[in-house]
Amino acid sequence: MNGVPPNPSDDSRSQSTATSFPLNERTTLSYRSSSRVTSPDRKCSKRSPTRNMSDLKAAMPRIELFQIGSGGHDLPQHAKALWKNIAPFGKGIGVLPGCLKTEINKLCGFDQPTPFFDESTLPASEQDRRLLECIQWIHAKAASCNQLDKPEASWGEEVVRPLLDLAVTHHEQKVQVENVTTTRIFPTNLIPLGIHGLPSDSKRVDYCMFLSQNRDQEDWIRKCVEYEPIDEQGINQTDAGYIKWLPEFASFELKKENNSRDPLLQLAIWNTALSSRLACLQQPNSHPVELMPLPVVKIVGHDWKICYTYINEKGESILRGPDHFGSTLDVQGICRIIKGLEGIIRYGVEEYSPWFRENILWERLEQ
Repeated sequence: MNGVPPNPSDDSRSQSTATSFPLNERTTLSYRSSSRVTSPDRKCSKRSPTRNMSDLKAAMPRIELFQIGSGGHDLPQHAKALWKNIAPFGKGIGVLPGCLKTEINKLCGFDQPTPFFDESTLPASEQDRRLLECIQWIHAKAASCNQLDKPEASWGEEVVRPLLDLAVTHHEQKVQVENVTTTRIFPTNLIPLGIHGLPSDSKRVDYCMFLSQNRDQEDWIRKCVEYEPIDEQGINQTDAGYIKWLPEFASFELKKENNSRDPLLQLAIWNTALSSRLACLQQPNSHPVELMPLPVVKIVGHDWKICYTYINEKGESILRGPDHFGSTLDVQGICRIIKGLEGIIRYGVEEYSPWFRENILWERLEQ
């Protein structure tokens, strides 16, 4: 590669995640020079049990969950900006297409409150009507999964994945959704340590959103990590070939209502591993920059909730929330989810992508 590296906003796509603790140690780590020393404990097949979020307070790095204060005043700047852009949708404000007000009220069997509709005044297009059909289809599938007590895999592929795909429709050249259910965290020293210094269990999630990369962009990323051990090359917290060259900016974990384990456990461990990886990918011999916050969404049956994750000044992994994100119980709840997902996608494309290019891939962006 000569001169300016490729711009991730290009339209062509390709299919495409590979550190330590605490996370504020990123001031001394570099993927050009850091060595990977795996202790005997990390090679052990034993895992530290994690049953609830309080277990992660003893992790290295420490992982904690906090509620969001009134008005989000206690959030860091970037996390607060992300929260402000998504939180209104969880309350239903402007989530329903005004051009379909008559159809939606008829479908719901009662008039929805006016603030729940957007301000569009144009007649409904064929695309708008197609969207409503998709929403009805997803609603029916969610009801069926619940009534028939289908397994999590069915909920995922019949309800969650179609919703995620629907949200990326207008950004499909820049963003893609991937199933990561069987994808491991690698290298293993990215996994937070729990009780007795053993790696935490509950490490995998169901779906992630990534910034798509064309061949030139992937080649540039390969060049950036060419000095890594061959089996650890990549920019994410995994060695899975189909995603390890893709910048990840959101993750999703699904559980059925009768499952006692909190999906936030897996999301917290997965995202902490990603943050550890990104901390090592910053340019050596330069002042480390603050990692951008990342949204995570937990899904329990019909109910969707969002948390905002970031690394504090102590190098600890913090989750803030969970906030209501939407529900597949009704049309309005599904529209809340779609609008919220679109907000996450805009954040990934407009804010996370340029930050990633400049601070992880070391690109010189045009001002």
